[in-house]
Amino acid sequence: MFLILYIVSFNRKMLKCFTLSDGTHLPQGTLIAAPMLMFSTDPDLFENPEIPDGFRWYKKSLEAEGRATHNAKWTTTSPRDLGFGHGKPACSGRFFVSEETKILAFLVLRYDFQYPEGQSRPATLDHGESLYPDIILSQSFFSISFQAQRKFPSCSSR
Repeated sequence: MFLILYIVSFNRKMLKCFTLSDGTHLPQGTLIAAPMLMFSTDPDLFENPEIPDGFRWYKKSLEAEGRATHNAKWTTTSPRDLGFGHGKPACSGRFFVSEETKILAFLVLRYDFQYPEGQSRPATLDHGESLYPDIILSQSFFSISFQAQRKFPSCSSR
């Protein structure tokens, strides 16, 4: 089994009472979410969903190339992939995140990062479906430092 990052997504808080078409009543203040894990592990939606494939979306984009609708980018929303939500309230920052991810990938591929001698990763906080480092209680966020070293010698042609 591979690491599951998110079980639910599209988290919302009801600002006013609402009744769904099936009669389900959602009072004001109710927290709702979409079952992202259910969609991302459904073999009817994805080929071999239980096998991690870092090139899954890249392959889909190659298949889609040349077609009138090229919508296999990971920033594209759909009812079957709710990582960034869907429809009018979809995350507008998803394009920025895409660019940040490219920069992060560039750095990770070219540098080895480690904490300086005597420092280690802050404790992990478990907040519902989210896990993140406890940077507030253990140390100030700005005092966390890393040491970086190029993985490959620099080339004059680059």
